[in-house]
Amino acid sequence: MERYPEILVEVFEISTADMIERFYREYTAGIRNVDMLHLADGDGTLWMEFVQRGMLHLYHPYDIVPYIDPAFLTTTMPMFVEFTSWFYNTEYFPDGAPITSWWELTTPEWNARMLTRHPLEHINTLALFATMLLFEDEMAADYEAVFGTPITLSPGSDTAAHEFIRRFMANDPIFLSSSGEIVRSVGGATEDRVIGLGASGGLRRQEDENLPINIITYMTPSVGIPAISSLYIADEANNPNAAKLLVRFMTDYHGEGFAPFGTLGGWPPRTDIPMHEGNIPLYEINFWEQDKAFLYYNVLPIADFILAIQ
Repeated sequence: MERYPEILVEVFEISTADMIERFYREYTAGIRNVDMLHLADGDGTLWMEFVQRGMLHLYHPYDIVPYIDPAFLTTTMPMFVEFTSWFYNTEYFPDGAPITSWWELTTPEWNARMLTRHPLEHINTLALFATMLLFEDEMAADYEAVFGTPITLSPGSDTAAHEFIRRFMANDPIFLSSSGEIVRSVGGATEDRVIGLGASGGLRRQEDENLPINIITYMTPSVGIPAISSLYIADEANNPNAAKLLVRFMTDYHGEGFAPFGTLGGWPPRTDIPMHEGNIPLYEINFWEQDKAFLYYNVLPIADFILAIQ
């Protein structure tokens, strides 16, 4: 509003679930109160149920998208990128990441030493497990690389991904309510050498709260999936051009709109915007590419599987 004083921006800061529910309820009732939404599509719902059905639209400015990885543009207009990462305490592990494979987390060494949010209560964690199903061959190959023998599936585990989830959940992970609680617990651990699965953006607590923490940026067969915070323009928006201008501002080359989001553990999707000096380049992180349609159809079956093995 400082740059464009003739435009009034009214912001509602609410959770993703509440935002989706409120927008759907108002839209189907014919109420057009919102012009733009800023959130992440963790399980493919926004792409499959809102964008595909025309309730939300992607605005890809022609002069901005050439600087963005096409993999991020298929189903979103990305603003910044994070990922769900394992945090470790750098005082306990001064030589770097204490694990290099997901399968290590199924061993007795890490029993009851893993902090995470429950996958049935946190969509990004559930989506991560569901994506393992898409790459089940890689999960099986990595098991053999780590343990030296082909994987043997338990009854009821159809794939190596199911088997990993079964063994991980049986290894007594400790469930906490928020990423912030997990990161602070890892950074403040005084006796137990725990690691914690949280949003990479929590790495900024290394600077803000002087916590001795770092994130793991490489694991086999993959570090996981990116969490892409995205911008959507509402169908029949009352102020569509102002919404487009806001999209441009928040992905601004000059950094004015993006500046608050360029933190440790958060990356600009644009290659021409400098990242935080403490981050490694995105291309060095071995992500699995997101498949929104696959997630949409598989998060619930994976949730049912987790319920069945608990």
